[in-house]
Amino acid sequence: MDEWNQQCNNSTRWISDACDKVLMTVYKSSIGVEDIYALDFPICLEQSEIESSSFSSSKPHEEGQDQHRRLKNENDNEAKLGRASSLQVAALVKQSGSLSPPFLPKQDIYHPCADLYTHRYLRRLDVQRALHVYPESSPKNWSACTDDVIYSRTDVFTPTVPLYKELVEKGVNGLHNLKMLVFSGDDDSVCATSGTQTWLWDISPNATATRSFAPWRVEGQTAGFWTTYDMGERTNATWSFVTVHGAGHEVPACRSMEALEMFRRFLNE
Repeated sequence: MDEWNQQCNNSTRWISDACDKVLMTVYKSSIGVEDIYALDFPICLEQSEIESSSFSSSKPHEEGQDQHRRLKNENDNEAKLGRASSLQVAALVKQSGSLSPPFLPKQDIYHPCADLYTHRYLRRLDVQRALHVYPESSPKNWSACTDDVIYSRTDVFTPTVPLYKELVEKGVNGLHNLKMLVFSGDDDSVCATSGTQTWLWDISPNATATRSFAPWRVEGQTAGFWTTYDMGERTNATWSFVTVHGAGHEVPACRSMEALEMFRRFLNE
């Protein structure tokens, strides 16, 4: 932490060799963690090495009927495997809910292989055709992420906190009536709740006396903590920070019931 504060605690230092070295140390320390986006959640065990390597491939494949037939055969095999996998998952969930962490309510069924199923689905020839994507101009294996697109480091490391600060200041001054919500799953180590809380506290007005880390509940159980900031009397704008207990990076995927209730309460306030 001391090294981070020395080398990376200011946006002017983010694009530097010294900060890169600290970041690399942090990344290496996470090796062995099954899922850094959802620390206590199970991982997908269906993904083969072939599928793993194909996910990172996004180079366009060659044109021609041979390629078209090969892709169709792959899609047929993927569809069969996908049906078998779905049946397997359904059976496991029905038997014991073993794919979900023990702290999840029964209504929250976590699907660790959702990304895998999405990749299989979007690689299917009939799906690509329906989306007007054709084999001669599309990647062989569709991937959600790719290293082929090189983003400007300046853009990547440009902080967005000033945007939130501007929105908060304009709300306090009565220049808009936006309802604003920042939420965070407390089982996520990539965008950790503590980090989100740090920058929120730096730019936000004081919390209201009745809504400062107040527990909110779903079906009688604590679902997280809710903070509402005092925007003053000159505006109808609202600004809230909500934690979702036991949720990872993608809150609705990890705790669907609580996520729905959080959005419902926020919109109805």
